[in-house]
Amino acid sequence: MEEIKIQTGSPASRHKKNLLFVLLLSGAYMIAEVIGGLITQSLALMADAAHMLTDVVGLLLAFIAIKIGERKADASKTFGYYRTEILAAVINAVVLLGISLYVLYEAYQ
Repeated sequence: MEEIKIQTGSPASRHKKNLLFVLLLSGAYMIAEVIGGLITQSLALMADAAHMLTDVVGLLLAFIAIKIGERKADASKTFGYYRTEILAAVINAVVLLGISLYVLYEAYQ
């Protein structure tokens, strides 16, 4: 008789080690850019570090959502916590949209 494997978590949870690696790598580059920008007084490096901050926050949000989404279903949450990943994606999109609108507003001024 064949053994049936039941997969727990979302499909994204299979890639959380890769996501954590990219998160740590991006965070390290961001810190290096901040240090380099402060030492050289480079506005370009500081601007790119700020841009990387949004990337790191988005990756961190995705990682946290995957960890929450791996929780087991219970009586009150029969579907489990899978939708946390969708909520995290929406939050990330709204934050990026807000930043974009702020940049457009400042450019208009």
